[in-house]
Amino acid sequence: MTVFKMFKIFLMILLFSFPAWAHTHDDPNLHEADFGIELDNCNTIQIGPRMLGSELDALIFFWTDEPGFDSHAGTFPIGSFIGFNILDALKKWNGSGFDALDPNTEETLMVNFLFGTTLATCCTGIGFVPGFEIPVASDGSWHKHLGYTLNGVGHNDPNNGIYLLELELYNTSSDPNIANSEPFWIVFNLGMPEQERHNTIHWIDENLAQLPDLEQDGCIDFKDFSILASQWLNTNCDCWNNWCDGADITENGGVDLLDLAKIASNWLKSLDGGEEKNSSI
Repeated sequence: MTVFKMFKIFLMILLFSFPAWAHTHDDPNLHEADFGIELDNCNTIQIGPRMLGSELDALIFFWTDEPGFDSHAGTFPIGSFIGFNILDALKKWNGSGFDALDPNTEETLMVNFLFGTTLATCCTGIGFVPGFEIPVASDGSWHKHLGYTLNGVGHNDPNNGIYLLELELYNTSSDPNIANSEPFWIVFNLGMPEQERHNTIHWIDENLAQLPDLEQDGCIDFKDFSILASQWLNTNCDCWNNWCDGADITENGGVDLLDLAKIASNWLKSLDGGEEKNSSI
């Protein structure tokens, strides 16, 4: 990252972010515009909703600090840290799906947070990128707003478009052990009509957030069906056994026709929004 880009981020945070970081909750309700964070009965981080949108502002260096993250007091062990990972390359909407961007020749997204006068930062790459960790508050809550900056190539401005960032959260506690969240997404809009962003959010809900990719290979095929078949009519599914290795898609405690219907309705779909031409066990 160039000194010029670093200075832009630092200046932008000084000008716009201190009021948001100083905000605290005096009531048990979480901020509606933020991702809500909680732990389930198996100490797995739960994110709700799994996707939110945000507008990038060209007047403030293509930056935003929305959405944030919020949890109730007592959610996390005091003294632990919440961290995040970027799970995949930054992607851009092509009208019917999302294309991964080459960080060497196309836009990148920088994630940052200011600790006093120290700026923590990471940037999207060609795949998985580790983020950084921020301590839990003294009451066990975690209400933070990270900064997000869309960068063009070199010193050029980024192109207008709708961009997709895929993340996960984790906690550093070892007593108790806390499992990472499922993937979740932020949709960033730069200069595109609002209706187009709504279209992409609907696409994500249909093709990413709800897609029953049990094998986690990016497509719905016989591999996923075989996992479901191996757990068929199992009625002992819960978060401790990962809902019967994911076969209990509806998480209702058993592998049944509802789960089979999920596989059938998404048959041969792939995570890029297309369909497989071939499928084999």
